[in-house]
Amino acid sequence: MKKFYNISKAAELSGLTSETLRHYDRINLVKPSKTDESTSYRYYTDEDVVVLKTVELLKRMDMSLNEIKLLIESENLKEVVNLLEKAIVHTKEKIFQLEKIVNKIDEVKKLYDDLNGKQSILEEMRIVKKRFDKRVFFVTKNEGVADKQSLWNFHKNIFAEISENDANDFEFTDFAGVYLKSQKQFWLAECKRYNDHYSQITVAPEGEYLCCVCRQENIEQALKQLKQAFISENKPFPQTQIAIINLTGLLKWCYELQVYLQN
Repeated sequence: MKKFYNISKAAELSGLTSETLRHYDRINLVKPSKTDESTSYRYYTDEDVVVLKTVELLKRMDMSLNEIKLLIESENLKEVVNLLEKAIVHTKEKIFQLEKIVNKIDEVKKLYDDLNGKQSILEEMRIVKKRFDKRVFFVTKNEGVADKQSLWNFHKNIFAEISENDANDFEFTDFAGVYLKSQKQFWLAECKRYNDHYSQITVAPEGEYLCCVCRQENIEQALKQLKQAFISENKPFPQTQIAIINLTGLLKWCYELQVYLQN
């Protein structure tokens, strides 16, 4: 004798909701084995629950309900195999994409781990001297101001100015920045590997830099303080400055202005 479950119990056993089961009944995807004519209550068997679980599995493989219905109703084995093969290929691609996302998240986590515990990034508007080794930057020709959207697509903005044939000649660090010149801002990326035939290649010399951390809205004030510091050092203030973007949280950042203290 078959055992029947009401819609709530069938939903619980299949891991779905009662409304989902009603929807599947309405579209003739999975109909209950029995419906009470007087109350319209739906009743499901163990076999129905197996079909419901199968539908959910196929949905997780990104098959459409129409494809699933065709698969369930089909008695053509070749058609069934083709549909399943298509689902497998799609699922493998989805797994590959998810693995890429996991790797990217892991890279971002390592970046935050590296930043955590270092000097207080939020110690703003204090001028300090730092020494940097020689660095090579790629500076875009197109202007760019840091915002959430542009930071998300940072490397895309950089590679937009590099020929596809030369893309493999370049590799950049994860740190973003802007190049300040004549009150304009341009995207800046530190190169690990580069093609020196590009005019956008800019060298920051080894030596001492005056640095100041500031928020985006305080960048002009910070530049004024740096100019005063250069006056105190009896040095001319350079026409260009580097502003490295330091992450302070998820999609939150500040600048570290770095101005070369010429000999």
